[in-house]
Amino acid sequence: MKYFYYLSFAIILFSGCKTSQKTGEKISEQDVLATWVGAIGCDECSGINYELTLLENNKYYELIVHQDKAGNELIKKGEWRLKGDILTLYASNSQDEYKTLEVDNEKLLLTGPKNESLEKSSKPRTSSYYINKAIKGIDFTGSGHHPQWEIDIDFDENIHIQYPDKRIDYSTPIPENVADNSGNTLIYVVESEKSELTLTLNKQECFDDQLKETFDYSITATLKLISMNEPVTLEGCGRFLGDYRLHDIWVLTEINNKPLDPGIVFKQSPFLELNLTQRHLTGFTGCNRVKGNLSFNQSSLIVTDISGTKMSCQAESLETQFSEILTFGVLDYNFDKRNMTLQNKRGKLTFKKVD
Repeated sequence: MKYFYYLSFAIILFSGCKTSQKTGEKISEQDVLATWVGAIGCDECSGINYELTLLENNKYYELIVHQDKAGNELIKKGEWRLKGDILTLYASNSQDEYKTLEVDNEKLLLTGPKNESLEKSSKPRTSSYYINKAIKGIDFTGSGHHPQWEIDIDFDENIHIQYPDKRIDYSTPIPENVADNSGNTLIYVVESEKSELTLTLNKQECFDDQLKETFDYSITATLKLISMNEPVTLEGCGRFLGDYRLHDIWVLTEINNKPLDPGIVFKQSPFLELNLTQRHLTGFTGCNRVKGNLSFNQSSLIVTDISGTKMSCQAESLETQFSEILTFGVLDYNFDKRNMTLQNKRGKLTFKKVD
């Protein structure tokens, strides 16, 4: 993606096997499973906010945010390995070492001359929490706290509910939505020999007082397993995550299947930058810069609170078409290799991914 600078760290080879700060206790993979955060120096910018999430399946996700370039993030993923006290990151689909860190005194030390370090995040959820789920194919996620429970939905696969207090770890294939097609309410009913579930996702503002976050949907799940005498009803808040592939910079190539007029001289190519971590949109619509907020439904998105500059130029007619489609309402998105379309009743926008 454009506008991002890759972090470069000198790789230092270590030998031997250290123990953690707890005398005689060897560092295990379980010790490093967490999201690690820290501020890192940058020769070409004012600094970098860095998050590294290490997962149980030896996958990792990085979120790299340049402090003086708000809205521009680099997300990288790959695999990690721990040998002794050395944590090695490998780039996606590669056995080449991408980065090494040293585990020391409950910190991760970046190997290099600056002695920079990462600490375990104390936040209930870091900004990479939702993007990590989206990368794994989860479409909707939610939770509640009285009692503590979580739900993840992959609309191509299943519903997964975890309720630790009752030792419930429940998965079921996704059934058909039995509510209307408005999208404001989704209802899923499962009836089998082993379980009964009624799940309702209601599109209304829902504030989580523990996470201090506002969500797009309220959730009610009533679940009864064959081992239970009575059903349990779980309530909470949740949101659609959007497809991870949206998180990029997209240059407009067609409106309503017609290529842009080659006779128009643009100040810059019309584009959109979709930011899933901040649920934010920025772009250039032909004459003006715009910004707005994003919310998501299943395979669709909505642009809200859009604003921008008010300049006139040769591309005003194109900009009007672009803006009207973008702000008309729910936009269904689809991908075809490096192309993306956004479409609603007003029209269709076709984009190409920026290298």
